[in-house]
Amino acid sequence: MWLSAQSLIERYWATLDKEQRKNLKLKSTAFLITAFTSLYGLFSSLELPDLIVLFNAHVLPAVKLYATENWLKLLLSVATMLISILLFISSIRTLQQRNNQWIDKKLDIIDPANLLVSKDYKNSGYYIDKLEFANKRNLVIISNMVNNVLRDAVSIPIFPIKTSWRLKAKGQELLPFSILRLKGKSYVFNENKVRLNTDLLINDKQHLPPVNLQKTSYFNSLASNEMSFIQLSIRKATDLKNSATEIYNGLSLFLDPLPDSTYLLQPLSSTTCSNHIGVSTMAITSDQVVIITGQSRHNIQSRRLLAPSGSGSIDWKDVKKHTDLLTLVKNAAERELCEECGINPKNVTMTTKVIGFSRMLNRGGKPEFFCVTQVQQTSAEIEQDHSDQEFIFTSFNHADQLYKKISLESDKVTESVEEFCVKYSDSISVILALNLRFMAEHLSTNKPSMPH
Repeated sequence: MWLSAQSLIERYWATLDKEQRKNLKLKSTAFLITAFTSLYGLFSSLELPDLIVLFNAHVLPAVKLYATENWLKLLLSVATMLISILLFISSIRTLQQRNNQWIDKKLDIIDPANLLVSKDYKNSGYYIDKLEFANKRNLVIISNMVNNVLRDAVSIPIFPIKTSWRLKAKGQELLPFSILRLKGKSYVFNENKVRLNTDLLINDKQHLPPVNLQKTSYFNSLASNEMSFIQLSIRKATDLKNSATEIYNGLSLFLDPLPDSTYLLQPLSSTTCSNHIGVSTMAITSDQVVIITGQSRHNIQSRRLLAPSGSGSIDWKDVKKHTDLLTLVKNAAERELCEECGINPKNVTMTTKVIGFSRMLNRGGKPEFFCVTQVQQTSAEIEQDHSDQEFIFTSFNHADQLYKKISLESDKVTESVEEFCVKYSDSISVILALNLRFMAEHLSTNKPSMPH
């Protein structure tokens, strides 16, 4: 109940413009001051014992008597209040239709042959791949060269940018619509996230460069990355006879159109998407079991699909603790793993390695890091102990998935992962498919060893 209320409040606040927020703050402040002054004047002359006596002698009996004599009125009042709340929620969800009618259309996925990457990207081995899982076609950009460098890298320095990333004018205009189009199907919270401002390109020394990170927010991604394959038209709500005018095409957020009807992928350093960093990890237990979870209906991404052991994104508060990108990614991946699989990090030894990187073109070229985590516990010892909040988002635990065991022997892991992905192609998320692929590539040349 509280999560739903919190999510609703955050959505509503984000749909207000500066003037509306200012007025709401002024009204709320005036109400609180008036209420506090009235209560202070009423009770300032009374001591706590006097208040208790007053309550027991007069207030409580009066309340009981009123409730007994007016139970029907009270019932009607409660019903009226509930109806008012429902009408309030309905008005929030249709806020974008008060002045305008928004019409959104899902754009078809682009043929990889019509997508191009820059020369710098090509020199670093990037290519576009199409993955088809859960009856969806997903485009990703991957580089085996970059992944190999990531696995061998010791450190990648990070340099935070002092200013926060903001939506451009069009994105700010679309923010209310992008939030309200979720139609209450998911819990969303406007947490501060980390934007990747630097492209992972291999330099002459076969190293990856230091990266710039910038503060952004989750709602920023809803109005940019999650709108990247949406065509949006608009017309006045009072002028339904005329056709709607297209005002927005999501492809322009991360692709540059070329004269020959092809598109060039924009680099992370100049794209107009929020691009907060996603992280995922596959946990391998000491008895060589790969932990696989699933996402519930409350998740925006990978809803009701199989997912990695832990998946999520990096919070901005984590940046203050680290000066190295690899350490930052590892810690975020382990946090997500512990939250989603009920692992107590104080009692369990874990070793995490970054094994892959990808840009998710279906989400505006959003950057994602992939890891593998070796957990010094058997699959039987790991107990699923979600908090109330995490239980909402993880629909079933790793114990339900243990029969889907994947062989981790170096000469069998690739074939085993491929068989798994084919067998569960209808229910596997693209994030899980990529994480398993990178895990297989890593383990085919590196035998997993447990920490001591």
